[in-house]
Amino acid sequence: MSNLATALTQALNASFPRVSFTMAYGSGVFQQKNHDSSTSMLDLVFAVDDPISWHEENIERNPQHYSILKYFGAANVAAFQENFGAGVYYNTLVSILTMSDDIQTATSMNLSHALNYALLCLPPKFSEHDLFMKIAGISYLGDFRMTFGENPRKVRNIVDGNFKAFRELYQHQIQNSPFMSRLISNGDMLVANSDNQKVRQTIVDALPSNVLRRLATKSRMTGTLDHQTVTKKQLQRVIASIVFRSSRSQSIKGIATAGGVKSLVYVAQKLKRTYFKHSSK
Repeated sequence: MSNLATALTQALNASFPRVSFTMAYGSGVFQQKNHDSSTSMLDLVFAVDDPISWHEENIERNPQHYSILKYFGAANVAAFQENFGAGVYYNTLVSILTMSDDIQTATSMNLSHALNYALLCLPPKFSEHDLFMKIAGISYLGDFRMTFGENPRKVRNIVDGNFKAFRELYQHQIQNSPFMSRLISNGDMLVANSDNQKVRQTIVDALPSNVLRRLATKSRMTGTLDHQTVTKKQLQRVIASIVFRSSRSQSIKGIATAGGVKSLVYVAQKLKRTYFKHSSK
């Protein structure tokens, strides 16, 4: 474990009740091109076995972490967390410090889903950079927050600043994907056979179930999806609708969980970083 991870672990253990695992993300962890990470916040996600007990202890230890919701008790805080938005209590990746088999399996499946989505949206021949741009863009496709307060080059900056990390992260999926291969003459170029009808149907069928349900609804079909009915535009619209719904609900939920003042300060800092930087160029 690196010194940074060790220091972070010690700080978290001293500040918070016990968690099952911790995940960090964002520009405070992964370097973005043309971005000073020293001014970035470190965003953390905690997973706990018993949300009510965890919030009960944390409200006692760190009441300043909560908005007015703390006065309704830990059970109501946990209910608000689980029943609204994306199921996260938002008071907004360092390496995962502990990993269970279920989390490892879900992580691997998530990487495969992202790769398959990209293959359906890319031409038959593309570069690694094209692939990682398409994958990184999933999180921001349809995110209404990208219309204000975010750098429009955010996705490119993420990929350019973390290209080696992307390559390491997706190396196994790329090497073992039955749908793509590397060009022998140019190792940076990849070739997919996603234009083959049978292959495309297989990739579509391997998409997450919630994506397939939305595709079927939008196509006004039931049963097995025909690959010919799933266009790049349809797929992107479905992903955008999923991201939009969760990003909107989490942002609204964040006002309640973080408090109005903190939310305004957070938005103001976002706007200042984005628009001041653009106006100074």
